[in-house]
Amino acid sequence: MIRPKDIYLPFFAVLLWVGFYLLFKQLDLFESIHLYSKGHEDLDLDELVVVAAVFSFVLASYMIFRWSALKTELKARHAAEQNAKHARKIAEDANRAKSDFLSNISHEIRNPLNSILGFVQLLEDEVHDKQHQEYLSIVKDSSNVLLSLINDILDLSKIESQRIDLHPTAVDLLSVFKKLQLMFQVAFDQKGLDWEVCVPSDGPCLTLDPAILRQILTNLISNALKFTDTGKVSLVVEYNKTEDKPEVASLKVQVVDTGMGIAEADRERVFESFRQQRGQDLTKYPGSGLGLAISKNLAQAMSGNITYYPKGSGGSVFQLDLPDLPVTLSVPQSQPEPIKIAQRDLRDAHVLVVEDDELTRKLLDAFLSKEPFEVYHSMNGADALQVIEAVQIDLILMDNYLPMITGLELAQKIKSDARFTKIPIIGISASVMESDLKAYEAGFDSFIPKPFNQQELLSAVKPFLGNNL
Repeated sequence: MIRPKDIYLPFFAVLLWVGFYLLFKQLDLFESIHLYSKGHEDLDLDELVVVAAVFSFVLASYMIFRWSALKTELKARHAAEQNAKHARKIAEDANRAKSDFLSNISHEIRNPLNSILGFVQLLEDEVHDKQHQEYLSIVKDSSNVLLSLINDILDLSKIESQRIDLHPTAVDLLSVFKKLQLMFQVAFDQKGLDWEVCVPSDGPCLTLDPAILRQILTNLISNALKFTDTGKVSLVVEYNKTEDKPEVASLKVQVVDTGMGIAEADRERVFESFRQQRGQDLTKYPGSGLGLAISKNLAQAMSGNITYYPKGSGGSVFQLDLPDLPVTLSVPQSQPEPIKIAQRDLRDAHVLVVEDDELTRKLLDAFLSKEPFEVYHSMNGADALQVIEAVQIDLILMDNYLPMITGLELAQKIKSDARFTKIPIIGISASVMESDLKAYEAGFDSFIPKPFNQQELLSAVKPFLGNNL
């Protein structure tokens, strides 16, 4: 940044040099006038001197004016830089406040959802009446809608902050599309719609982020399912390779439906956040208006794009284009399905639950009740330290939001004591912002985000309390 005081010294040096130069030039001018007047007796020497003096005055006035203008410009530039700094600070503070708000609202929503979904899972094994099972299914589905909404808001926050982390890997796309077909088949059957997936069986193995691809296509397919009442929805996949670039290929995926379509007036804003069609019946077609905006931004993060085309016979076509994806010759091995934890897969152990939320404590008790554990409870850090001093604890399940001290701080305090360094600590939290996850990874031995189910909890516990240890 250029400050006015940094210019004063060099400017005055230049001004002094110019002054001397003009002085000598002026003396030369007067000498020239004198010599010229000797050869031209008819010229008035006094008039020529006056003209030269006026010229010098005008030149000096111009220099003074330019210096004044320069000072004014420098002051204006300095003020603009200060205003820009202030505006940037305000924007950074607002962004920090938004992140804190999203973290807090995520925690406040995920915490009760964890209890709702957890106790619903427990009741599903106990309730046998069909009508009651239907009620439980409604509660479960409604809770998942809320969870999907808060996930969308967090995704949008990451996109706006340009914090999308891509993890490209070699992907067997045929397997990805088959899993999508199976995942949506029941929903399409229940609505009486045909669900067609057209994928070439000889497609290349491409390198991309499979989780982002699944999220984009899940949003597009869910949208087509929601707005289609009769007919069918198709997923059409094409690969394109060129002879001059055999090492890359382009992927084109179309989601085609026979639904209500999008009015021409709404097509330009269909990918905007929180936008829905004018006059949309929210009781019949609920939603936040975030799905398409998130999908388009995720596609652009992968150097691709999503476009909308009206279907000639009625309906919509959403097309995902991902150009120049690296081709790999080796087909990746499919990930094994998670192994279900059976009773007695876990050994006898003393487990300490550090959690101030009563409902979460009850849920953890219920999830762990059939396992060979003796469970102890603490509501804060001081009680937890007393239990650890009195009982030989084999594992700690610890919420991060605790009174007076955070779970991360408590974990650090426990690990700093040589007697308790080897006690594994599994963190539990409903705050799942990216910065939070990195802190959990560094501070806990393992981490479980809320909401979680019984299988996810026991799968996290097994590496530390498995019978095979």
